[in-house]
Amino acid sequence: MAGGTCEATAFQEFGYQTGAVCIALGNYHNCAPENKIATEYVNVADACGMVDLLVAAAKQMPNFVTLVGKLPKRLRQMRREAEARLIKTA
Repeated sequence: MAGGTCEATAFQEFGYQTGAVCIALGNYHNCAPENKIATEYVNVADACGMVDLLVAAAKQMPNFVTLVGKLPKRLRQMRREAEARLIKTA
C-alpha cells in the first residue's frame, strides 16, 4: 500500500508473511476540497470488487506453496533479462 503502513507492518517486522488490499478512500482523513471537513467514503463497486478478489485468493490457498515458490525464480529471470538494458540506460 503506497500510502504508508497498516496493521500488517508489525507482523512483517517479526518475519510473518503478510498481504494487503485497499480501495480508494474519498475525503481521506476527512479532508475535502477547499479545506472543508467531510465524511470519508468508498465506492460500493470497489468494495464488492475487493470481496471478489479476496474470495478468488482464498480459493487458491491450497496452491499457496507452489505459487509462492515460483516467484523468486521468476524475479531472478526477469532481472537477468533486463539487467543489460537497465545498466545501458542508467
